[in-house]
Amino acid sequence: AFKLQLLLFLPSDRRRRVMTNPLGFRFGQHVIPEMQVFFQTALSYAFTNIKPLVPGHILVSPKRVVCRVAELTPQEAADLMVCAHRIAPILQKAYDATSLTIAVQDGKDAGQSVAHVHMHVMPRKVGDFSNNDDVYHKLEKEDDGGRLRSLEEMVIEAEHLEKLLVQ
Repeated sequence: AFKLQLLLFLPSDRRRRVMTNPLGFRFGQHVIPEMQVFFQTALSYAFTNIKPLVPGHILVSPKRVVCRVAELTPQEAADLMVCAHRIAPILQKAYDATSLTIAVQDGKDAGQSVAHVHMHVMPRKVGDFSNNDDVYHKLEKEDDGGRLRSLEEMVIEAEHLEKLLVQ
């Protein structure tokens, strides 16, 4: 079978990556460029966050677009956790963290900002929030006008994490 490949050049012309999924991954109403994805299975994918709350804050999502956890198949639900389990120690080490926050906001009233199941995986350190549980309040207010990262920043992080995962 013929597989479409696309070479994408970033603005810096520093990095080049072969694309096998040039249309990207659906994430609710958004499309996540494949270059932002650093890990995937048949059912899930992990990608860098455009607006991380802490350095290394990434998202894990099922490839099939579903709004709520109850809509996932048992295999998709298990695969999300398996992905988080695989990625978590890599993030913790890469960002010199002492702990992790792994969270799912299941529905609008729980603070879910994108109508697609996703798991937040955040490396944590002592003092990253003055009150440890403030991370949850910050998650609920993701649309608070904070700085959006550039695609180049997210791709550089994705490439770094991808390399750590294959070591």
